[in-house]
Amino acid sequence: MDSEPVAESREGPRIASEDPGTEESLLFFRDFFGEFPEPVFVTDSLFRIVFLNKLAQSLTGRNVDSGPIPVSEILQKDVDGGRIPLFQNLPDRAVLDHITVKLNCRGRWRPFSLSAQAAVGKAKAPRGYVAMLRDVSPGGNGEGPGLFECMFPSIIDHFPMPFLTVDTDLNVTFMNRQLEHLTGYRAAEVVNKMSCAELFRAAQCGTPDCTVRQAMRSKSSVSGVRKIILDREGRRIPVSAHATIITDSEQRVIGGFVALRDITPVSEAEEKIRMLIDITQEGILMIEEDHRVAYANAQMAEILDRPREEIIGKDVRSFLPAQLLNITRDLAAQVDPEHPKLLRFCSTIQSSETLQQEFRAFETCVVVSRVGKTMVTGMYFHDLTKHIEIERQLFNTNSFLHSIIMGSADGIVVAGIDGTVMMFNEAAERILGYRADEVIGIPHALAKVCSPEMPREIMRRMRNDKDGKLTSTRVKLISKDGEEIPVSFSAAIIKKEGREIASVGVFSDLRERLRIRRELEEAKMQLMQAEKIASIGRLAAGVAHEINNPLAGI
Repeated sequence: MDSEPVAESREGPRIASEDPGTEESLLFFRDFFGEFPEPVFVTDSLFRIVFLNKLAQSLTGRNVDSGPIPVSEILQKDVDGGRIPLFQNLPDRAVLDHITVKLNCRGRWRPFSLSAQAAVGKAKAPRGYVAMLRDVSPGGNGEGPGLFECMFPSIIDHFPMPFLTVDTDLNVTFMNRQLEHLTGYRAAEVVNKMSCAELFRAAQCGTPDCTVRQAMRSKSSVSGVRKIILDREGRRIPVSAHATIITDSEQRVIGGFVALRDITPVSEAEEKIRMLIDITQEGILMIEEDHRVAYANAQMAEILDRPREEIIGKDVRSFLPAQLLNITRDLAAQVDPEHPKLLRFCSTIQSSETLQQEFRAFETCVVVSRVGKTMVTGMYFHDLTKHIEIERQLFNTNSFLHSIIMGSADGIVVAGIDGTVMMFNEAAERILGYRADEVIGIPHALAKVCSPEMPREIMRRMRNDKDGKLTSTRVKLISKDGEEIPVSFSAAIIKKEGREIASVGVFSDLRERLRIRRELEEAKMQLMQAEKIASIGRLAAGVAHEINNPLAGI
């Protein structure tokens, strides 16, 4: 048994006031010893504990909120045949130095070294003691369990994550309060009565994917495994599970430790983001540094013509073209820890290796960045195939219309609202003698082919028409060599969203038609003249006949 060194009787310093249990004294102790790094407690003259600092409360699990605590409930000293309470039967001793005592750490008596000093009053008699404890465990160069072992129950109670321990058959041997709150089960209902599979009811339970079973099999920790567990009411709770093994002194696995982190806020946020990504019309692909696909949205699966589950986790090099991957690789080589790289370009992807079809074209955006210690590549694909097809059809249509316009026998002129010529077809060149490049885009070019009043008069007449058109009318245009050319002219105003943007004029050369008409009129006149001569001849023949008849009779 340890000896009990006791100092000679002497008057110790007067601490606080007459009684350590007064409010003034307790305030003094809280101020000076509340955060002290060693367990500290104070007794009154009746050997009742009236103050414990925070560390002492954590070790013992006791406090004085409901009243003083008898010293014998917390501190005792070993003697032959049992334990005796401290401080009693020591009325003449003012100081205790480094005596070995036992502290009641939440029901388990642990060895500590105690030093105490009496708080004396005016009568110089002890009115209580101020005591400090020190660990004498192997970690404290003593014997017995250490301070950490004494604090372990408190650590468990205040551990911030829900956790449990299991034996090798996965039966629950302990669960803390946080896990009770998470699952809705009390420890008394679970410990030594249920397996972790019965408690969690996760899809991985009872399968090779069981987290604690994996840890036992590999004899290592398994971290960050996402799963869905069910609480007592059957509600789904997304968690991140961490498991490790528990071993005995010979390193044999005797159980497992499983800690959970409720990731409901994270899961809900991810689900919202996933909804937004999935409803977009663009393909999105996330690629890890090892070329494995970490994420692909529904549109990306449609682009690649593969189920999403056949994309995620697969090597991206099996379905993306080498040219695109080379661009991404070159971009990744330029990335530094603080500056991600972004690039936009056009690429082509064939929907499936099994389909014999044309490649589809995409506007592709690639961003490469370091996330933690790894390189992550994000790809965004905007399908341009339909746009390109529409543009191709529009081009073909425009080419067809342009061919019709340019091949028309009638002259066609399109002018902007300011009178600038925008189109001048081949028939207009032939009729008026100007080349298109001598007219198109040239300011006041219309003044070369008509009088200044003519455009204004035509626009006035078209604006007065409810349809904005001018029906065929005869006007005269001026050719390059100054000839006045009669034409049949029609025109219309071109509008966009109710606003005038241009006008188009169509004219046909009347010179040949007028020439033919003149020739026909001349032939008609000659025919009429011949008809008159013939009529005179017939008249003369008739007169001669009438004269010849009497003469013949005579």
